[in-house]
Amino acid sequence: MNKLILITCILLIHNVNVCGQNLIAFTSTPECNESENGVIVFSIDPAQLEQDWVLPFDIDFTNLETGDNDGTTTNSLDGTIDNLVHGEYEVEFSLGDYCHYTDNVTVGQVFLDVEYSTTTSTCCSGSLTATFDGDDNLPYEYSLHMRVAGSQQFVLIEEGQADNISVNNLCQGRYRLDVSNGECFVSELIFVNNEEFSIDLVDVQHVTDCNIELGFGGVITTKNGLLEVEVTTSSGIGFNYRWKHNGELYRSSLRGTRRYDLIYIV
Repeated sequence: MNKLILITCILLIHNVNVCGQNLIAFTSTPECNESENGVIVFSIDPAQLEQDWVLPFDIDFTNLETGDNDGTTTNSLDGTIDNLVHGEYEVEFSLGDYCHYTDNVTVGQVFLDVEYSTTTSTCCSGSLTATFDGDDNLPYEYSLHMRVAGSQQFVLIEEGQADNISVNNLCQGRYRLDVSNGECFVSELIFVNNEEFSIDLVDVQHVTDCNIELGFGGVITTKNGLLEVEVTTSSGIGFNYRWKHNGELYRSSLRGTRRYDLIYIV
């Protein structure tokens, strides 16, 4: 009777045999900006499997810090466990009925912050300013893309390495800014709005004859009139303006006030 019990125990231990230490290699990708996008990458060495094996294999993984447990299956000897928060994980592979492999894998945590601001565009005069801040994994690689009007396609307009950028002469439209520090990737959709403005006629004084006597007895006749307009912009900024008389430029100014008077003297 004792020999029979001993044989039964040996069979049970064989059914839960622990696999070789080098059976599975692990790497991990850290969680970026608390987005539950950490990844555990595994690779199973078929040469370490001592018996015939058949896919799929069952995978059970537990976050030892939070206690959260989940499971999945794999139909490949190389694969990933995705959508993970940061922390230390206990990962167990059930490779058929004869082999269970357990190991601990750490998923790190990294941050990448992208701050940006824009100015409105008048005749493609918009601008974008952005700063990048992360876990000191410099340099930051960035690329700026502009969406093609009437489609969902974006085309590259600028790329490089920097911790801040300033881009000018942007037209109205939608842009995508992609930034990476090697471990974290951030993509921002950015809108550059068009400057809206209105011109209101405030006052008109029609041209009248005006005789001016000169000191030596001569007289000249002039015509004068007043045109007063008020310009309102959506952002409140100044702008370029021009006055024309009979199709010819009369006066030009840069970024003046938003209320203008013009007296015609002809």
